[in-house]
Amino acid sequence: MKNNLKNRYIYAVTRLLPKKMQADVEKELDSLISEMESEQDIKSIIEQLGTPEELALKYSNSEQKALISGIYFLLYKRVLTIVLPIVVSIFTVFATINSLLSYGHLNWLRHITDVLAGAAGGAVQAFATITIIFAILDYKKVNLVEQGIIDGLPHLPTSKKKISIDGPIFGITFSLVTTALLLLFPQILGFYIDYERITIFNIYVLRSLWLPIIIWTVLEISFEIFALIEGRHSKRLAMFSLATCVASLACGIIIFGSANIFSPEFLALIEYWSTYASDNPINNFIFVNPNFTILIPYFIIIAIETIYTVYHGFKATAKNT
Repeated sequence: MKNNLKNRYIYAVTRLLPKKMQADVEKELDSLISEMESEQDIKSIIEQLGTPEELALKYSNSEQKALISGIYFLLYKRVLTIVLPIVVSIFTVFATINSLLSYGHLNWLRHITDVLAGAAGGAVQAFATITIIFAILDYKKVNLVEQGIIDGLPHLPTSKKKISIDGPIFGITFSLVTTALLLLFPQILGFYIDYERITIFNIYVLRSLWLPIIIWTVLEISFEIFALIEGRHSKRLAMFSLATCVASLACGIIIFGSANIFSPEFLALIEYWSTYASDNPINNFIFVNPNFTILIPYFIIIAIETIYTVYHGFKATAKNT
């Protein structure tokens, strides 16, 4: 019991720190708390050290900032350092592809300019989105971490309850890349038929839906950031997942349910293909209902992710009670 309390406190502190600091801080705290002989002595030293959030802020020297302060700034820096390099790399690739599709292989100066602009745009989009989310969290003083010193200490995550950092980072990157494709580089979403470029979506209609697209992006990134901060399946994460699921489905319906979302060229091609389709009801459904062809997989993916998060969240909570 004594070691469990010590380990829970050390885990609660170190999970809020950058990885390069975690080992040294863990060693220091372990040495300090291990000197205590009884559980009561451990509780006493923990009370003196303060909450995990307060101690983590002291180690990181991030107590007060302007727009984003305290624990929010500490978590904000952690997310930015992970996400920005990934986003810049991916946007660079997309900008390169888009430039080659638009100008061919001759105008290399234009290629370089477009790639640099694309990488910078991706960085700005990621930075702005994450900054806005954390500024709102700070302004609303949303409870991101467990409160209390003893009773509020998080349980040590097992391999089944712990959330790998890869999942949230992939989710954040996927959301930003999807937004970039829909709003910045929609012409990439297409194919060639008889040397003619066919874009899937109507670019003007798609960009007119920028508000629900941005809302969807913020919702998805907010959930992934919350999962990254939480670090484990929990009831709080499960409830947050349910809320973002409902809102994301609503945004998906608005975006992909639009009657004019597809380009006229793509719709004409679908109509042409439908004349050669068999009487198979699945083929007929795909050709006649292209909107549902996108929405149904979208609903299934979100439903599976939400059910998984809710199940493991409540299961983990039940084991800890």
